[in-house]
Amino acid sequence: MVLNAEAASVVSPADLALVLEKGVGGVNCSWNRLDEVPSRTLGARHNHRLLPLLLAANSVNYGKPFKMNTAEALAATLYIVGLKDDAARLLAPFGVAGAEFLRLNREALEAYASAKDADGVRRAEAAFKAQAADKAAAKAERQAAQENDYLAGMDLPPDESEEEEEEEEEEEKEEEE
Repeated sequence: MVLNAEAASVVSPADLALVLEKGVGGVNCSWNRLDEVPSRTLGARHNHRLLPLLLAANSVNYGKPFKMNTAEALAATLYIVGLKDDAARLLAPFGVAGAEFLRLNREALEAYASAKDADGVRRAEAAFKAQAADKAAAKAERQAAQENDYLAGMDLPPDESEEEEEEEEEEEKEEEE
């Protein structure tokens, strides 16, 4: 199996036999030069797979979706097909960064590994993308509210409407007495 960002099919637990029989490979190159890789000549086209949404934990692209280094991508593949111990062993030489990749993506990796096939992985991925979109929208809403209310909490002199309200309250009190 060749990991390929242009592949049509996503890695799934159904690929376990393929990985056990043929192995898995990835191209070790910069994301900036990916278009230079002759991916169509890297093995049989039907053995190419795409990884679902995962976040990089490497120091160059930390937290960026789909920007994993080769070791992270290979480990993700092993994890998803059910070879979780092999994935951890692959990342062990990377120390904290390797462990961080598994920690950062634990929920997604578990969901993908629990899927039956590529369709199940795609459904889990869609749910994670929707969840990420909801979080991003909520964050943007909070930021917009903070920007619009940047004067909140400041001790400012009352504006005219506040003065009018205070005068009305005083008049009401006088009328009651």
